[in-house]
Amino acid sequence: MRVNAVLPGVVDTSRMDVSKSNPNEWKQRTESIPLGRAGTPEEIAAMVVFLCSDQGAWITGQQEYGQQRLVAMLFGIFSILALALAAVGLYSVVSYGVATRTNEFGIRMALGAGAADIVRVVLSSTAMNVGAGLAAGILLSVIFDKLAKKWVAESSRDPLILAGVTLLLMLAATMACLVPARRAAATDPMEALRCE
Repeated sequence: MRVNAVLPGVVDTSRMDVSKSNPNEWKQRTESIPLGRAGTPEEIAAMVVFLCSDQGAWITGQQEYGQQRLVAMLFGIFSILALALAAVGLYSVVSYGVATRTNEFGIRMALGAGAADIVRVVLSSTAMNVGAGLAAGILLSVIFDKLAKKWVAESSRDPLILAGVTLLLMLAATMACLVPARRAAATDPMEALRCE
């Protein structure tokens, strides 16, 4: 983007290519601008165009931007690790629960329960724990909103963010529970009855 504006006696922006400029160059060029001097409307308009034309380069050159970006990146990495850890932990707990309830599933299947019924039993027993965890997580997120605002500018009370995170956690929990639930539904009733 090229800015074509000339401020008489102040700044000639006609030869500046603001899309390729760096923040230090902007700082050097704008330090000499006499801010207290009132000018014509054309001069003021040209000054506004000059100062606002490359805000992206100016913002990314600021130290605060770098700190916010680092904090956001760290929060993102730790949240992905926490989601993976929660999914693996839930998978382990549900697998252990399915393994300990093998006799029960064998009896249910021997009495006529279908594979879908066994999957529903496993998922419903897990859904209560996941629902309680989600409710506690949302409550703690709202309570500790002030503490989180010290590091990030976004609020954790945003309904869109809360809904998105809740859906993501529900999806991860469902996928973690489906493998043990399908394994429980695929067991042979005779082998399950013999299992101790």
